[in-house]
Amino acid sequence: MARRTYPNLTSYLEDTGQTQAELAGRLQRSQAFISKLVNGLQQPSLDEALRIARICRVPVESLVSRESALTEGK
Repeated sequence: MARRTYPNLTSYLEDTGQTQAELAGRLQRSQAFISKLVNGLQQPSLDEALRIARICRVPVESLVSRESALTEGK
């Protein structure tokens, strides 16, 4: 089983009202790339990780945290 790189990404997208496809467009990547991030099948570059965090308006550390987004107090 793949380790989910961004276990909280889905909830952050929901919180900001974005879809995977919208995030992909903002990153100029495919929706399949975002899906692979969510499912732990793709590792983002540091630049991509920072851009995702900025788009989702969260610290990059919270994207990769194993803690639930709900318990962090976002």
